Amino acid sequence: MQSLSDEQLVAACLRQDAAAQHALYHRYGPYTLGICRRHMPDDMEAEDTHQIAWMRTFGKLNLWVQKGPLRAWLRRLFVNVCISVYQKQKRQKQWLGPLPDQETMEVMDPTPLADFAAQEHLLKLVAALPAGARLVFNLYAVDGYTHAEIAAILDISEGNSRQQLLRARTRLAQQINGVGLPKGNPESVIITSLPS
Repeated sequence: MQSLSDEQLVAACLRQDAAAQHALYHRYGPYTLGICRRHMPDDMEAEDTHQIAWMRTFGKLNLWVQKGPLRAWLRRLFVNVCISVYQKQKRQKQWLGPLPDQETMEVMDPTPLADFAAQEHLLKLVAALPAGARLVFNLYAVDGYTHAEIAAILDISEGNSRQQLLRARTRLAQQINGVGLPKGNPESVIITSLPS
C-alpha cells in the first residue's frame, strides 16, 4: 500500500478498504497531528481533535478534487476541524457558565466520611478528563441523557458520543484501579459512586 499514489490510496479508501485507510493514516498522520498540536492548547486536546478530524476525513474523501495535492486538502480540513472544536468549546463554556465555588456548594445528603472521600476523589478524576470526554460522561452517567440527546446538544455524532463515553470510562477505570478504589465494572462503580 505504501507504493500507491495518493489518488490510488484515496480510491481504495472510498471502497472502504481498511488497509488503504490505515496506509493513508500512516502516511499523513504525523503531519496532521502536528497541525492539531499547533492549534489546540494541549496534547490531549490535540489528540482528540486529531481523531475527530480523521473520522471527518474518511467521511469526506469523496470531496477531494484531485487537481490539488491531498496534503494541502488535509491541511485545510484539519485546520477547519481545529477551529470548529475551539468554537464548540467556547460555546460550551458560555453555555455551562462559571462553576460555583466549593465553599458555596451545599451537601444535600450527609454521607459517611469514607464514602465522601471516595466521592471527592472520583469527582477529581472526572474533572481531570479531557473536556469532550468529561462533558459526555457527565451528560450520560450523571444527568441521564441518551447518546442521541447528547449528540444534538453538543452538535456531534452519536458515534462520537459513544466513543467519548468509552474513553472516559476507560480512563476512569484505569485511574480507579490504580489508586485502590473498589475494582470491578467501571460503569457500575462510576455511576453508583457519584453523589446525586
